[in-house]
Amino acid sequence: MAKQDLNLGNANAGDGDTLRGGGTKIKANFDEIYAEFGDGTNLSSGNTAGHILVADGTKFANVAMSGDIAINNSGVTSVASNHITIPSDTLSNVGSTTNKLYNVGGALFFNGASVGTGSVTGMTSFNVTADAGGNKAVTNSEVVTIAGGTGVSTATSGDQTVTINAEVSLAGTQTLTNKSLTAPTLTGSSSAAGSILFREDTDNGTNAVTLIGPAATADVTVTLPAATGTIALTSDITVSATSTNTFTNKTFDADATGNNLTNVEDANIKTGANIAQAKLNLAITTAQVAAATLVTASDAIGSNNNDTTIPTSAAVKAYADSVGGSSLTIQEEGSSLSTAATTINFVGAGVTATGSGATKTVTVGAGVSTLAALSDTTIASSAAGQTLLYDASDSYDNKQIKVFENNSAYTTALPMFFGSQMFTVSAADTTNGYTFENFNSNGSDANNGGSGAGQTLYVFEDQVVVFYLKWGSGHPFAIRTGASGGGTGTNLVTGNGGDNLIYIDPNGTVTTGTSANAKSSGYLIWKVPHFGSDTASTYYYQCTSHGGMYGLIKIKAITY
Repeated sequence: MAKQDLNLGNANAGDGDTLRGGGTKIKANFDEIYAEFGDGTNLSSGNTAGHILVADGTKFANVAMSGDIAINNSGVTSVASNHITIPSDTLSNVGSTTNKLYNVGGALFFNGASVGTGSVTGMTSFNVTADAGGNKAVTNSEVVTIAGGTGVSTATSGDQTVTINAEVSLAGTQTLTNKSLTAPTLTGSSSAAGSILFREDTDNGTNAVTLIGPAATADVTVTLPAATGTIALTSDITVSATSTNTFTNKTFDADATGNNLTNVEDANIKTGANIAQAKLNLAITTAQVAAATLVTASDAIGSNNNDTTIPTSAAVKAYADSVGGSSLTIQEEGSSLSTAATTINFVGAGVTATGSGATKTVTVGAGVSTLAALSDTTIASSAAGQTLLYDASDSYDNKQIKVFENNSAYTTALPMFFGSQMFTVSAADTTNGYTFENFNSNGSDANNGGSGAGQTLYVFEDQVVVFYLKWGSGHPFAIRTGASGGGTGTNLVTGNGGDNLIYIDPNGTVTTGTSANAKSSGYLIWKVPHFGSDTASTYYYQCTSHGGMYGLIKIKAITY
């Protein structure tokens, strides 16, 4: 609508718009403004920095700049993302091209002239000339390959660097000057062995020394001595393995040198040689001793007691056996037993006596090494978690530990529960929720259907409550706060009872504190905090994976 003018009239003449009429015009003008720049009730909301007013066909609304141009709250415009997108168009739509920048078919034009197409339009080719001649024109679609010739290798690094390495030529004859060869191998040809030529100094003419590889059927290693000296020729050595030279004023040192004198017999010893008896280590047999000087077992030493005969070991034993006593004194830590003995009997586990000859060996072991070897224990068919209990008769017997009539395998700790409440949770699923075994007064089970608040549990403050989780896996059972209506609760923390939690795994492993919460098997034990009054709407049990599996835990205060 056109703006409605407010007729003010002449001063004090009463010829202007009435108060109501003027108010109506003012209202109509404001309604028009609010309809154009708002929703009819509120002006355009948001008022975000850099927004502009844009007509949408009905009204003006503040919107953010989009596309390639941005404007800030100071009115400064800039190119977004540092680029401007120019959509492709046809020349007919462009019309006049004067002072225009436009895109036709992917080519950019300004003022009717081409600016570029995005492809390289500069250099189209260049020439490559080699040392040996030739001239090659390379276009922008070709690749120049720099090939290494004999003794030359090339390598590229990056897109612009080519490295050319000059090497000794493998073909042709070259002279190396002031070069060092590291671990060189000189290989001969099929008709000649490998060789090394050593030239004499210039003052000795053209004489040379040549080292030639041997015509060996296998690898041969020549090791030079680690000392300064001159290598002798075989002609310089007068003694060899096959020569018959006579040694004069020579000493043979066979001590710890590996040198040995062999094949030295009587015929090789000089008749007048004088060898001290102390230097002879002779093994003499009975056949080499005169019969009159050797006393055997049958000769009896007692009748051959003289300084001119030698008894055999058998003769000595026979004599000792004949004169030995008939009894043996046994002592216990230095004190002799009341009677002598002729026999020693070793008894007890781990003690063995062996020996078929004159020498006997008594081996005393370390005793029993297993519990089963003890005579006062009975551990037949033992199982994990059992303990030894005295049977009030003669031994200790292995017995299974039971907690609340349930056999349990404790391997790290043996908890004892006193004054406890116990709930047995026999099953868990999203259909039935948690099933509490023998929950009702008639012995029947109870559950919550898996979609709402389950059975309310009543426990006492300052007491221990035990949850026996026997379904096995999945649907972790946690004691929480703030799970009202099935919303996600919060596991107990230190300060609201989380440090009073104990979990016992079926394998016996014990976990304490907040990490003992949210389990699917074993025993979850909670010492209820002290409140001093009934607490009805704070604590819950809930599945940590499915919030609908939950129920209220009402804590009752103990009063007198």
